[in-house]
Amino acid sequence: MMGTIRSRVTAALAALLISAGAGAFFASAPAYGSGGSDNPNNTGYWENQYAAHDAVCYKYGDSTSPNAHGGIVQDGDGKWSGVQLNAYQASWPGDHWEVLIVNGGPNGDAVYEHPSAGTTYSTPGENAQGKKYDVSHLIVCKGTTPPVDVCANIDGSQETVPDGMIREGDNCVTPPPPPVNYCDVSEKPGGVSVAAWLENNGIDPATCFNYEPVQQCGAFDMSITQSPVGISYGFQYAVGADQDTVYPGLDFPATFDEDEGGGSVQITVWMVGGESDYVRGTDIPNLWDNNGQTFTVNTDCAPPPPVVEQCPTYSSVHTTDLATWDLSETRATGHNELVEGALKVWTEGATSTDKAAGYYATDFPLKNLGTETIAQMLDYTADFGIAPGLQLVVDFDNNGTPDSILVGEAVYGNSWWAANSSAQFVKDGSPNTGGGYGSSWYGTANEWLGAFPDARVKAIGYSVGSGVHASGAINQITIGCTEYTFGTPVLVETTPAKPTWVDPCGLDNGNWEYTDTDEYYYEVTENKNGSQTIKVYAKDGYVFPDGAKTQWTKKDSGELCPVEDPKVEYTTWVDEKWACDDTTTTQTRTKTTTTYVWDEDTPGYVVDTVNKTEESRERDLTEQEIFACPDDGNDVGTPKNDWLPAEQNPGAPWGLWAMAGLVAAAVGVGGGALFATRRRSEG
Repeated sequence: MMGTIRSRVTAALAALLISAGAGAFFASAPAYGSGGSDNPNNTGYWENQYAAHDAVCYKYGDSTSPNAHGGIVQDGDGKWSGVQLNAYQASWPGDHWEVLIVNGGPNGDAVYEHPSAGTTYSTPGENAQGKKYDVSHLIVCKGTTPPVDVCANIDGSQETVPDGMIREGDNCVTPPPPPVNYCDVSEKPGGVSVAAWLENNGIDPATCFNYEPVQQCGAFDMSITQSPVGISYGFQYAVGADQDTVYPGLDFPATFDEDEGGGSVQITVWMVGGESDYVRGTDIPNLWDNNGQTFTVNTDCAPPPPVVEQCPTYSSVHTTDLATWDLSETRATGHNELVEGALKVWTEGATSTDKAAGYYATDFPLKNLGTETIAQMLDYTADFGIAPGLQLVVDFDNNGTPDSILVGEAVYGNSWWAANSSAQFVKDGSPNTGGGYGSSWYGTANEWLGAFPDARVKAIGYSVGSGVHASGAINQITIGCTEYTFGTPVLVETTPAKPTWVDPCGLDNGNWEYTDTDEYYYEVTENKNGSQTIKVYAKDGYVFPDGAKTQWTKKDSGELCPVEDPKVEYTTWVDEKWACDDTTTTQTRTKTTTTYVWDEDTPGYVVDTVNKTEESRERDLTEQEIFACPDDGNDVGTPKNDWLPAEQNPGAPWGLWAMAGLVAAAVGVGGGALFATRRRSEG
């Protein structure tokens, strides 16, 4: 309590001194003298530091009274650790805040150059509790922006480069005249020929031209990339070399028929047009000196026919589940079955329902079919009857839709024949037509590719029948740089996790807890006697080890949950008001008692009743609370504990008399006591 009383009296005396005439912060004249220029605690030091801006500096103590310049402000911890400046006024010397030096605590000065109005600038560093220090003193300086001079070689100050001049280093100079463009006829002086003008100035006319031959198979052109300004000219050509006297003047571009001239044609190129002085006697081919330039143009341009390319590598597709194949074309008495290392295919007779067929979706250009023969593409072991025919489902015009099926049977050599269901444009574009090859439209893979170079294979497959009685095993199909093999599924052995029976207290709430995996899954069934049976099943590709348990049965125990005890809760004790001569006060609080009842629907215990009652008790007032009661003639009030906490120990009795004496002294000096609530900390 004594620390609080003393801080109040100290604040009160400080307030009395301020009201008696001590210099306020940011008064029109400095509160302290400027002092020497070698001590940063003096204004002269900082005026020296910022002499280039004509700094005028002021030093102030820690008074919190604001002025036109700004004021000291509190931070969130209640410390007077910040300074805020007001907007700079036009009537003040200079034109901006130059620097603000804030001093406080053991870390010396915090220096803020060109501070902004309204921004809080704090003392440097923090104490051990992480709090800023109070302001001890501050120095603020006003400054004047020096004039800008961009031209050091011209008298006076120039903020911008004068018109017609350029800046070189720190000087402003007149730029040199632009260079003459000797490739621009309009810059030639009158009365002088182009040839003399160029020769007198040492200019090679060829530097004004740049051209580039553009040669393609069956065509030739001259691309002009640079030319003189103000003249008109172009290139022309004549067919053949050594055109000494005859100039037919054919215009570019030059184009030639396929294989014209037996595969190549020679042409001679000249430049034609005005201003021959630019080109006469130079390396540029020109008509005036008849020094044309000869080029050979290739006319053998037709690309070679496309061919099926040899496979650089092979990928692999191993089938252990025929669900990845489309077997929809297999008929009632046709069969496909995976066996160890092969695909078994057979028919039961020679009727229209005897057909076994399968297709595997893919997508590759026909040119990537592979160079194997049809016989090499199918590795087949026959039991009896003919071998299956290979199938290519082809999108001939590459529009995303299949147009035909090409069938490959070794009996027809290496020719693929098109099914009768093929699109008409496929039949019309067939490389060969006629009989003897499975259908009237046939050709080798290279011939089909030559007729339809953009063709793509959308599926590959096999077919036995219809109407064919046969049986055998497909060991491998090699098509499109992919090897298709077959076999029975390889099952991976896995052990299922045992499910957990969970039976908390209450009726009919027992249940199985389990987790399905990529290898197995569970199913739960309710039995007539109320029990639950759970079974675990292996997914495709997995198998349980012999003897593994796969079924469990449990029944709910029906055990009731224990009785829930009532819950009792209290609020905190609250004081009632007391009179100034009271030595005790009454406290009250609320008691809440909650009871519970069993609910079968939940199931579980739910709230039954909630009963609230009020309780009271008496407690003695502390000496601080009795002392804090105001003596204003009002018999009833609340304790004045805004500046004297109830829990604070008042100390020895003499402390009260000492405080009273200090208050009386303060009243006697200033005509009235002023108690400030802010406490300074040297922290």
